[in-house]
Amino acid sequence: MKSERRAHIVSLLFLAVFCILAAGSMDTPTPTGTDASPARGPAQNVSAERLFLDYQRNEVSADSMYKGRTLAVTGTVSSINKDFTDSVYLMLETSNEFMGVHANLRGSEVSKASTLSKGSTVTVVCEGNGMIVGSPMLTDCVIQPNQQQEHGVENQQVQGSNLSADGSEAPQESTPVPAENSNPPAVQPAPASPTRTEYQGETASDNVDAEVSGALDNWAKAYESNDPTLIANCYADQVDRYFLRQNVTNTFVHDYMEAWFKDHDSRVTMFRIKDVVFQNETATTVQLRLAKEVVTTNSKGAAERLTPSQLSLKKVAGEWKITSERDFK
Repeated sequence: MKSERRAHIVSLLFLAVFCILAAGSMDTPTPTGTDASPARGPAQNVSAERLFLDYQRNEVSADSMYKGRTLAVTGTVSSINKDFTDSVYLMLETSNEFMGVHANLRGSEVSKASTLSKGSTVTVVCEGNGMIVGSPMLTDCVIQPNQQQEHGVENQQVQGSNLSADGSEAPQESTPVPAENSNPPAVQPAPASPTRTEYQGETASDNVDAEVSGALDNWAKAYESNDPTLIANCYADQVDRYFLRQNVTNTFVHDYMEAWFKDHDSRVTMFRIKDVVFQNETATTVQLRLAKEVVTTNSKGAAERLTPSQLSLKKVAGEWKITSERDFK
């Protein structure tokens, strides 16, 4: 009898120990409706375009600046998507239409994502997660209030945008510029000329005509040099419009062209300016309508394109600089 009672007591003790160990091994449940992500420190502000360009220049250096850090990334939404696990992510536009910034959202941000639209300007606070196949990666992203929309400015074109005014994406181009979905006044073809710049009219004064002609020839030569620095030097310090982007600097032009040459592995072998018509002219400003005949080559061969364009120039410290450039389909 005593041995049976002792065995019963030992069994109860083993059962009690097992229950205590099992209870201690259980995870503390996460309250529903909250994120389990740890609190973040102060965020480092960076644009989607700057993040992209830094990774294109040097992935190792960019990782040291961004990977594992809290980032507040501002950019233009090119798409709102779900991956194969139904997780929601945003793609933010860059100067490369094929490679954007990939921002994976927290689960709590799905309702906010549903209110966004293509072309919206957004700021997301995320953790940097390196680069995959040319695209900077962001994880655990939280959408911040859109300051531009709060001030009544919604879906406007901003630096880094690759959308046309009607919201459609610019198509892939064989030349290093995006084209718009509108047409300028018709440009009549002019006879071929051995010079890079061909004029249609006599509307410009002799001095302005000669000076602007020289500036355009230098611009064409800069493109044929394939040197982003020489190309950027043809633009004013502040550029009112650069294709679909507004209020950029000539540094942006340099970075854009540097990224384009690298990403497309192409060279400009001919850049000729044709059919130049002066539309508005003063002693220090001029607006032109023209056509750009551009030939680019890469490992797949050569591509030629004739693009109607509108150009504005301003005389700065005795030199004519481009202040606006628009291409049309």
